[in-house]
Amino acid sequence: MTTEQKSPSRQTDELTRSLIKIVAREAEQLDSLLQLLSRQQRMLVEGDAAGVAENVARQEEALRVSRGLEAERTAILAQLGENYDDRVENLTLARLTDLLSGTYSARLRELRRTLLSISGNIENTRRKNAMLINRSMHYIGETMKMMAGEMPTVQAYTERPGGPRASAALISRIG
Repeated sequence: MTTEQKSPSRQTDELTRSLIKIVAREAEQLDSLLQLLSRQQRMLVEGDAAGVAENVARQEEALRVSRGLEAERTAILAQLGENYDDRVENLTLARLTDLLSGTYSARLRELRRTLLSISGNIENTRRKNAMLINRSMHYIGETMKMMAGEMPTVQAYTERPGGPRASAALISRIG
């Protein structure tokens, strides 16, 4: 048997080790994304627009890397599915942990739990950030309406009864 013709067992072993490495890197990448989202939350509260812009660029890069790792994971799972005479589309990390035994199974099960936990935390943080952004946009919109005179404001005191309307734009009342 040449080095290029590996036994199915050895090939499965190598694929499984590669899969574990990829999933570990994927977990690290998702954790980095979670940290970026948490920093973004602080920056949104502090009003650090430049920091948010830089942070979003870093998030995009983290997502790009995560998608690449996900594609690698999917490809390895497809190869492993062939080795297990399983339908390729049915082989998932959860199903693979049931097929494997020993340390491979335990490590993949642990990594899968980590991925699910981080993904849940990312979704919660993303939702909070979206809420902060939406609230900020709402308050900015309300302020702009008030300045444009589209909303009733506190009645202005004028010397003449025919002076500027209370709901007139702030800019025209100052003039």
